[in-house]
Amino acid sequence: MPSHHVPDDDYSARMRLDSAHGYFALGMRDEAWVELEAVTAEYGDSIEVRELTLCFLLSERRWNEALAVSRTICETMPEADTGFIHAAYCLHEMGETSTACETLREGPQTLTSNPLYHYNLGCYHAVLGDLSEAAHALTEAFKLDAKLAEMAKNDPDLVDIREFLDALD
Repeated sequence: MPSHHVPDDDYSARMRLDSAHGYFALGMRDEAWVELEAVTAEYGDSIEVRELTLCFLLSERRWNEALAVSRTICETMPEADTGFIHAAYCLHEMGETSTACETLREGPQTLTSNPLYHYNLGCYHAVLGDLSEAAHALTEAFKLDAKLAEMAKNDPDLVDIREFLDALD
């Protein structure tokens, strides 16, 4: 069975992953992809490689490809929050918001302790017009991470629930 991680003793792979992260952070996307592809050739099934690939794809708004990577994470590591949160986000961005809600609900129980789970559910419910559910989910998200309340004020998905957000001040 393949490992879900790049081995700590593979110095070259670790350096390439670090380089890919660094290049990505500096906005040097071409260089980041080169480093990531070198690691992917040997450790493409590792969670670190998949998650970094996913970050790149999301930042480039390559929703279909990001969804495929997210679903692979969901299948190979169903206990990981990452796959479900990002798969749902991709679906939402692709206009499949109802399916995004279902995807989040299919995730592991640990998702309920993740503030992004509740925040994203709040966004999705708001877009779908279920403002009561949106308010409930957002309230839970803000309990878990108060900083999300500030972010919510500028989130275009939450335009229909502005009164609720304004009342939080």
